[in-house]
Amino acid sequence: MDRQVVLHWFWTGFFAVFGAYLLMWARNFAGPQAANCHIRVASPDADTANERIESAVTRREAAEGRPPRLGLWLGFWSLLLAAVAATGRVQPALLYALLCLGAAVAIGAAFLRLRNSQTTRVAVVAARSPEGVIPPVWLYGAAISALMLLIYAGSEQYRWPAAIVMASSLLTTAIAWRLTTLPALLSGVDVPAEQIIDERLRFHRSSLALFYATVQPFVFVSQTAAKGGAAEQAAWYFALAVWAAFAFWMIRRLFTKVQLA
Repeated sequence: MDRQVVLHWFWTGFFAVFGAYLLMWARNFAGPQAANCHIRVASPDADTANERIESAVTRREAAEGRPPRLGLWLGFWSLLLAAVAATGRVQPALLYALLCLGAAVAIGAAFLRLRNSQTTRVAVVAARSPEGVIPPVWLYGAAISALMLLIYAGSEQYRWPAAIVMASSLLTTAIAWRLTTLPALLSGVDVPAEQIIDERLRFHRSSLALFYATVQPFVFVSQTAAKGGAAEQAAWYFALAVWAAFAFWMIRRLFTKVQLA
């Protein structure tokens, strides 16, 4: 089968499956319930600890109000791109770039909504150090990985798709950093449990955004690395290293036990 035909239907299927997946998680995508996902509490009374955590999540949901339908927005956007991809009129690299840009804009809008809603609903305490959420080395790695797409500046075919993906990745990296600086939100009912939820939610949201920032240039370069030169190969290896290393660090920290006083 012709390689172009295979790529055409691969990307059509990718956009369709990705859109369907996002729609399935439309309600809880990066919402307060995410803080309770895979949580492991180091406590002799697990049942009581879990009840306190669940109650803290419920109060957090009430404090933030109706969550942004991030999964819903991105899901429909991805399905729209799947329909365009099926026509074969637009190159997959450009469609992928538009998916990245649309996601970055949606994440940015969700961040602004979250930031603006915090100051009016509950008491705000001092902001935490960003380095305690995500070490700067990961942010630098994501930024360098995105900037390496400048190697496509001289390519007539990939110049604009690469520029869009680079801008999207840098924007998402900036959003991830800003998410680490959000002030804590505590109602004061059960401060220890609420602090755990606040810290995990901040980590979950910022690390998810940064994970998306690192995967964008990796996937883009993967489309051209096999037939590209030394520059494309170097960019691919660097993007792979940053993405894989950050994913490993993120998952490891996500499953680290938390101490509930």
